Amino acid sequence: MQATDGSVYTKVSTERFGAFVLPEKEITPRYICPWGTPATADFVAMLAQAARAFRPYAPEYAAQCLAAARRSYAFLLAHPDDHTPDQSAFHTGGYTTADSDDRLWAAAELWETTGDSTVLKDLESRIRVLKPTFVENFDWADVKDLGLLTYLFSEHDGRDAALVTPLQKNLVSVADTIVGKARKDGYARPLGSLYYWGGNGGVARQTLLLQATFRLTKNTAYRQTALDAINHLFGRNVHGRSYVTGLGFQPPQNPHDRRSGGDDVDQPWPGYLVGGPHPRARDWHDVQADARTNEIAINWNAALIYALAGFVPETETAMH
Repeated sequence: MQATDGSVYTKVSTERFGAFVLPEKEITPRYICPWGTPATADFVAMLAQAARAFRPYAPEYAAQCLAAARRSYAFLLAHPDDHTPDQSAFHTGGYTTADSDDRLWAAAELWETTGDSTVLKDLESRIRVLKPTFVENFDWADVKDLGLLTYLFSEHDGRDAALVTPLQKNLVSVADTIVGKARKDGYARPLGSLYYWGGNGGVARQTLLLQATFRLTKNTAYRQTALDAINHLFGRNVHGRSYVTGLGFQPPQNPHDRRSGGDDVDQPWPGYLVGGPHPRARDWHDVQADARTNEIAINWNAALIYALAGFVPETETAMH
């Protein structure tokens, strides 16, 4: 997805959503959507982070990742304006977003990987503009929290204490709000009574802030609320059922998933978190056609994996 100049294409897609068939039977033409600064910045963040993750095991590959991240970061510096391509020809979701938070995340991950003081200056400037405050309920369109957490927990020297201290206080304040909502909710749901498209993903994502605050304070109330989030997703909800295919009590059988709908196996592919009910707690339908409440999405599943990993003994120490 990276062009030779460092720009990154926004997506590859068919013009419209395809039929419920297996991938090898999906032969509809796909098209490249032009480059955008949000996509380029996210690429920088992911490749810089990948460089850190792979460095102990595959140093040559890690170096390739870092080189790609640097190339796209240089492109961003040369193109400071927010640029999102026209996606009107596609009817597969626009996914249009401003790039300020993406650029912050990019700088945070690149600095954490390299320790480059010039990148740190860029990062801290962006934090000051966007304010050192966390977003309580975030999704793919706002990745500011990811960059702020990388900055806050970094062991590199050189951070501005005038940013670190308010960030720490704000993280605790936001986590306290989440804990308070869970304690007032009948199902101890961290989002309380807020239900929306993909709300289950939101519940899972809040564990990121809760686990971070536990790591900062060692107050077990935050970790308990992270566990409450998992409990909700696996059955402590108005339906008394799991929202994850193949796991828990009476899990979804008919997710809005083209692979599950396209094969000849009765059971759905296991391990997928469905979006969940909205606008009310009882408004969920285990029906394949109901994308509104029963579709799956990679960003929800990524959050679920993180939420669960925080309670796996092998990863507990690393995360906390």
